[in-house]
Amino acid sequence: MSSHQREQGDISDVEDPTVAANMAVQVGGSSDREERNDDSDDEGFKSAHQTDNEDIETVNRTLVSDLQAHLNDEDISDVALRGTDGRTVPAVRSILAMRSRFFKSLLFGSFQESNQREVPLGYSSLVLRAVVEYCYTDEIKITFENLTFEETARSMVGLVAAGNYFELGGLMSRAYRLTCLMMDEYPALACSVLDEAVCGENKGIHTDELSRVALGIIRLRTESALLPPDSYGSGVKSLGEGAMELVMSDEKIQANELQLFHCLQKWSQHVPEGQNEQTVADHRRVVAQQMASRIDFAKVAPSDLANIVACSDFVPLELMCIAYRTQALQAERKGMVFGQMRTVAHATNGRVMVQGAGLPAVNGTYLSRSSAPSYFAQFQQYSRKGVLLEYGVGEFVLHTLTMRDDTKKWLLSFRNQDETMLDLYTAPILSDEIIPPMQQWVACANTHEKLRRIASRSKISQKKKSSSHHAKFVSGESENGGDPPPICIWLPDDPVGRSALANQ
Repeated sequence: MSSHQREQGDISDVEDPTVAANMAVQVGGSSDREERNDDSDDEGFKSAHQTDNEDIETVNRTLVSDLQAHLNDEDISDVALRGTDGRTVPAVRSILAMRSRFFKSLLFGSFQESNQREVPLGYSSLVLRAVVEYCYTDEIKITFENLTFEETARSMVGLVAAGNYFELGGLMSRAYRLTCLMMDEYPALACSVLDEAVCGENKGIHTDELSRVALGIIRLRTESALLPPDSYGSGVKSLGEGAMELVMSDEKIQANELQLFHCLQKWSQHVPEGQNEQTVADHRRVVAQQMASRIDFAKVAPSDLANIVACSDFVPLELMCIAYRTQALQAERKGMVFGQMRTVAHATNGRVMVQGAGLPAVNGTYLSRSSAPSYFAQFQQYSRKGVLLEYGVGEFVLHTLTMRDDTKKWLLSFRNQDETMLDLYTAPILSDEIIPPMQQWVACANTHEKLRRIASRSKISQKKKSSSHHAKFVSGESENGGDPPPICIWLPDDPVGRSALANQ
């Protein structure tokens, strides 16, 4: 028999079809080198080479499918892996040992498990089944076929931990990547992952990394992660106490306080499947009362406090009172007037005391006007006569004005005999278009800068400056360089006082 014939005979004796196919490729390659100049033979070699590769793929597919078919086959297994839930997963020791140094030491080393038919491991049977599937087929498909997304997400967290523990790096990285992809596509699953990573039985270094990723998704996509539509996942309802506390106390979450209240309310009303409804509801209500202190209710609109928050059964009355008190004090500091007379409806005949302005000529008593020039006819106004630097004799006017964007505001202006108008101070309309706000007045920067230049150019003697308006204006600046704004105090009408002031 020739050397070439002996090689062909050797191939037929090889039992492993993969090895035989590789040998056939080598033989074919040798024949092709001997007849390099024959084009037809070259084409035949390529065809044979392609056929051999297809045969190898067929063999691999057959091997994987055969191994998949024998998953959970107790007849050929020689070990059972017992999960924390008491269920067992059948497996073949040699396959596990070939894939993992951990299993090789455990099942074939000096450990007592090497002689045991049933080996307890600290993972659920679902996770152990996925581990066995990966060792058999290098895939994790069949184990999760009939699970919901939330069940799969929770199991993936355990699989990341198991991959690290069993020294299956490929399994760990694949499970980690799949978990991140699931959370990115369905943000509500981040709650399940966070809860499992923080409170689950498999928490550890690698699950800590998953918890950080999950919390990052909750921070950036808060509403879709915590309060999704029912068809997109449970969201906040899938959180346990520990994970819920973590979310409620997180300072980087991109949610307002009312959204956090809705999250806490939804969580407190949810009873996990299979648990006693009354017992869980009572317990969660108590926990929600404690977590409510994490919410700054003073940042919730007063109307929402009254109509939404106050209707809940877990926000303590003390927290509500603190919120209302904080909001009232803030409103007062911003100029909200609380000491109004009961006769506000007839305030058109009142008067306004203006005090403390950095421009002293502004200070004084302003009377309401029953008749007004056409420019002011449609606006509420108060006025007093006075003199302002080079602008001469005129009147200071407190009036409202509608801006181009349809918003309204108060103005304190000066109008001289030439009808020149200077806006000196401005303030927002808080709640009343009849009574000007007490505070919140701001100097009109351009006008005041113009008045400063006029004062600096003045050639009046120092003696006259000390008694002139512009001298007082300059010395009346506040310590920080700005002009002290006025304080406006509205008073009810006094006919006697009005007559005396009008005659001045």
